[in-house]
Amino acid sequence: MRNINISIKLIVIVLLFSLEPLIAQTVIEEITVTARNRAENLQEVPLAISVFTSEQLDKATIKNINDLANYTSNMTFNSSENGRLNIPVIRGMGMIDTRGFDNNVSIFLDGVFVSGRSSQNVAMLDLERVEVVKGPQVALYGRTAFAGAIQYVTKDPSDSFENVASLDVAQDGFHEARLSSSGPISDTMGFRFNALAWDFDGFHQNSHTGANVGGGEGVGASLTFLIEPNDKLRIKTRLDYVS
Repeated sequence: MRNINISIKLIVIVLLFSLEPLIAQTVIEEITVTARNRAENLQEVPLAISVFTSEQLDKATIKNINDLANYTSNMTFNSSENGRLNIPVIRGMGMIDTRGFDNNVSIFLDGVFVSGRSSQNVAMLDLERVEVVKGPQVALYGRTAFAGAIQYVTKDPSDSFENVASLDVAQDGFHEARLSSSGPISDTMGFRFNALAWDFDGFHQNSHTGANVGGGEGVGASLTFLIEPNDKLRIKTRLDYVS
């Protein structure tokens, strides 16, 4: 019996040594956020933050800020009094101005504040990530971030030329076409262009009229220029169109 125990211990030791390289290679993916206006590791930031990378946004088919709420805890939407705007609500706190011009959740695009009606036109197009910061953030983002803030971080131009085109077709009349191009213009300047067009019939049909319900269509485009003349100066300009 003693010999059997010794054999079992030796087998366990051998297995541990053989798995050691695999264990050493297992590294937790580091997610960088800029919620506090500087690049930091998400695990080291003392804030409640939900982060969505570009891969996660694509896989979850998050096309607008409304879809974002479906994947974010403690975040919902309320409609303004005219029913045309969806106001983000974090931890039960949302609208200040019932006309939809001001609320308790600030929205930023590459660190630039986007207010009121303009925030509804932010395209979920060519994003590096989305950061949803929960809880009072007045010191970081101003008085309209009493409940939290949503920050969209767009992708930078690539170091080499890239051209990608795609077409997605799915059930219920879903079609989506994408076109993107990116690359350097000079040693200190780069560009990035993206275009998107989609249409969708909807999952449901009105039993009385026979019309499709829940569908839609839209187009969007963005053009980004990045200038980095030295290590201390960085100028990023982005033009967006959403319809």
